[in-house]
Amino acid sequence: MNKIFALPALLLTITACTNPEKRVHQLLTERMETLAVAESCTGGSIAARLMATPGASAYFKGGVVAYWNQTKESLLGIPRDTIALYGVVSKEIVRMMAESVRNVTDTHYGIATTGIAGPSGGTPELPAGSVWIAVSSPIHTVSRLVYINGSRDKVIRKAGTAAIALLEEELLQEKSGQYAP
Repeated sequence: MNKIFALPALLLTITACTNPEKRVHQLLTERMETLAVAESCTGGSIAARLMATPGASAYFKGGVVAYWNQTKESLLGIPRDTIALYGVVSKEIVRMMAESVRNVTDTHYGIATTGIAGPSGGTPELPAGSVWIAVSSPIHTVSRLVYINGSRDKVIRKAGTAAIALLEEELLQEKSGQYAP
């Protein structure tokens, strides 16, 4: 779904792109802004999708696949006590991951994912296919919990799409000055 803002020239250009990776690529390149990712359950697939577009080096600084809790602690500075308190698949952890990767890499935006790709590992509260996504900007950090039914591959792919779409939404809202509550 395309959102319409008071930016007709930009809107025409963005809607002409066929996938979210290309739209994000175009927005970040035009604005000369940068991005980094911290992925857990998506295993680097977001970084791979963004890097598949020629010219991604203009904005993509890097990323980390922080699958183990110890990696989240050592590379992203997420305190062990915080992981124990909220659980690794939580709003609090994904927000900290997005903020940390943005700060560590000195980028404008950070994307993060943490979840249960399945097919096992779920609980009644967080079944397999539950994925927290977050985008951090210099202005704020937003997060969403998405539920995806299907195979492990489908969960990984759709979670990546949801994270890239959240970034695109934030880029458009920031550009227009229209933030949703």
